[in-house]
Amino acid sequence: MRASRISGLMVLAGIGLAACGGGAVIAVLGSLGVGAGDYLVDANPATRTYEARTDCGAPDACSFSINPVTAARKYLERDYAVTVTDSNFSACPVTTAGRVTDDRVAIPGCIVGRALSVNEIVSDDGLRRIFHNFDPELERGVWVDIQDDTHRFKFNDNFSGCEFVAGVKQPVAVTVEISDFGAPSPKVNATTIKSLVSQHRPGTTYTGAFVSAGSVRLSGGGGVIELERRDLVANCL
Repeated sequence: MRASRISGLMVLAGIGLAACGGGAVIAVLGSLGVGAGDYLVDANPATRTYEARTDCGAPDACSFSINPVTAARKYLERDYAVTVTDSNFSACPVTTAGRVTDDRVAIPGCIVGRALSVNEIVSDDGLRRIFHNFDPELERGVWVDIQDDTHRFKFNDNFSGCEFVAGVKQPVAVTVEISDFGAPSPKVNATTIKSLVSQHRPGTTYTGAFVSAGSVRLSGGGGVIELERRDLVANCL
């Protein structure tokens, strides 16, 4: 299997299974990159509740934008170069270069640390915390079940798509709620899949939590489906 097909996955052999003579392996959902776009600088990084920092030129909150150097590869890589494309934050000027590897973010002057979620990155020293209104752009790539790569989802956008089960295609309706840290209280503090309904499973509604920009965990009907975004081609037509 090509390395690109298993990027971001940690494959673990169960010790108990091995002891019993079993040869099964369990694929574990990994962290595949961070959100691209504007990040808001938190005024109080000691807490995980966003408070706008506004000393970068009123009335705008302090912010800078992190984007992959190769825009066409957005959300399709686990290790990629990034650049700051917009900023009013003096510590992080435009064209500052850096790198993202899985959940690690290294942009000198801006932030060096890790993503705690698709909406939040904290520096290693804890002195800087930034928040992002993550748009998953579900249509990028194909979402593959890490336990069964014949089970896949292809989305047209954040609203519709299709599910492939052993090559059989059925329509999917999806609702994504995007975080909004700039909104008046109550803020939306996390990007989630509010609902996903597939004709493959009539009567079952899934909800989803993003593990990273390229991985999501769906729960519903008493089961869990873990999906990884891969650089594959499919369509729902």
